[in-house]
Amino acid sequence: VTSLVGAILWIALEQEITSKAGATVDVQKNEQEELQTRLQAWIDFVVPKIKAQESGGDPNAVNWEDSKVTGYPSRGCFQYQPNTWSSAITKYNLLPNTEEAEYFNFIGDCEFQEIVTRAVLENELNAWLHWKTTFLVLNLPKRP
Repeated sequence: VTSLVGAILWIALEQEITSKAGATVDVQKNEQEELQTRLQAWIDFVVPKIKAQESGGDPNAVNWEDSKVTGYPSRGCFQYQPNTWSSAITKYNLLPNTEEAEYFNFIGDCEFQEIVTRAVLENELNAWLHWKTTFLVLNLPKRP
């Protein structure tokens, strides 16, 4: 009888532990989903503002002033520098079957620049620094 009672208590304890562990996993999953939802809402909010401030939506916009600092002008709707453009496309595998030399064929494509920008904002904790002046001038919120 004692071993039967002990076995029943052990099973009940295992079920309680498993239940609590499952509840913890559910809470963590819900927190991750909430954070992802907030992140996407932030991206949806800041992307059009960055685009408007950086270029007014002009895919052919060129900022020659940047070349005085970096040696290269910024280009396109989101004003990418060549190194940032290439590294983001490579890092996030956005043109998987394209040679790096061909990446610049896409720099005047606003829709593709937005895809690159969204990938950068989603994956880099301090991505706002790529558009630091815009964030400061417009007082945009930083990443949640």
